Amino acid sequence: MSSASDSGSLRDRLLRAAVDALDDLTPVLLLRAVGGREITRRAGASPATIHHHFGSIEGLADAVLARAYATSSSMGAGVALLVDQIRHSHLPLEAVFALHGAEFDRNTTDPHFRHRLGLWALGGEQGARAYRDFLHDMDAQILGDLEIMWAAWGRRLREPFEPRTFLPTKTALLNGMTQLHLVDPHPDHRMRFQRASTAADLLLTRIEGDRRTVDDRLAEIHSQSPPRAVPPTPGTAPAADDPTRARILSAAATLTATATTDGITLTRVAAQAGVSLSTLYRYFATREHLEAALFLEQARPLLQVRGTAAGSPEEELRRVLADVARAVVPRVPLAAAYLTSVLLAPSSPDPAEQDPVLARTRRLIAARGSTPALEGDPDGEDDVARLLLALTVRRALLQPATPPERVAERALQRCGFPTAPGHAVHPDRAGDP
Repeated sequence: MSSASDSGSLRDRLLRAAVDALDDLTPVLLLRAVGGREITRRAGASPATIHHHFGSIEGLADAVLARAYATSSSMGAGVALLVDQIRHSHLPLEAVFALHGAEFDRNTTDPHFRHRLGLWALGGEQGARAYRDFLHDMDAQILGDLEIMWAAWGRRLREPFEPRTFLPTKTALLNGMTQLHLVDPHPDHRMRFQRASTAADLLLTRIEGDRRTVDDRLAEIHSQSPPRAVPPTPGTAPAADDPTRARILSAAATLTATATTDGITLTRVAAQAGVSLSTLYRYFATREHLEAALFLEQARPLLQVRGTAAGSPEEELRRVLADVARAVVPRVPLAAAYLTSVLLAPSSPDPAEQDPVLARTRRLIAARGSTPALEGDPDGEDDVARLLLALTVRRALLQPATPPERVAERALQRCGFPTAPGHAVHPDRAGDP
């Protein structure tokens, strides 16, 4: 029993020693393992020629590293031409596909691709240093072309990516697909890499003026996923007074107090609120939806649904619109998201999901009765309500110094409502939107 146990222990020690020996390998030790005689035999030369041309086996190892990691040999012909085609294309998907196909062909036919990975894995510090310098040199060559191409194409990297992290991400994808193809060749690998790499380009870059981060785009893609096999039970949508929803809005408010709205992502809000991203998506599919809800939440004291008020529905409508204009000025980024929500958000039959301001505006229009914009369209209260709110928010955003009552009156006039006594409005000298 004792000898069997000792034998098992010795076997484990031998395995560990063998692994440790691999960890201690260097390019010199690898070449010595092959042997100078074998190397010169393959070259059809005598053993002395190594010392004549390289001085020593160490000099030969340095030359091998230089050959394997020569960046000039890694740049395929025609890549510059493809980059130039992309640079001058409005929507250059075909050129981008061709560029990624050329990258795949270059990598899979490069005789030194395996050597680079092998020398990095088994070449110790010397191999790792050579591979690091190779990657830095490659990035420097590619980065200049990328920045020129992005500028001409009107694109920028999305946060949190920047060139020094974007390039290794693309390199990892290219190397991974190359390894798969070399180990297990398949004719579809090239096509799949082209599409995967192009998808990464489109996700990780943005057009000028698009402020969404990578997390925002991921949230949007997630929200556009097809329904699950088992649809949710009707009537289970989160209510407006749901404590989880309130916690998410509170977290978003905390983040807006310490950073610009552009710096907020759904991922950060979820972490601040202590909920999962999937839970947050159930309440707010995109950052714009969250910002619009946060606008209503922060403006709640001004936008409270009034009880029975003295005066006509038209007078009450003027007060509601003036309150909206008053709420916009200190909350410009959130109000911009709310404007989009008013124009584009579909109507919901569930009262818990309805915008309370939009619902109140719609009821006041219906209570008022005949309106020029509604003639022949008995179901048009929703359209007119949205238009009134959109005109109010837009004018308050563009001309924040305009008195709220004046903003409200101008929106009503634009929608065909008669001017109230004492509320005559004339176009501003600077231009009236």
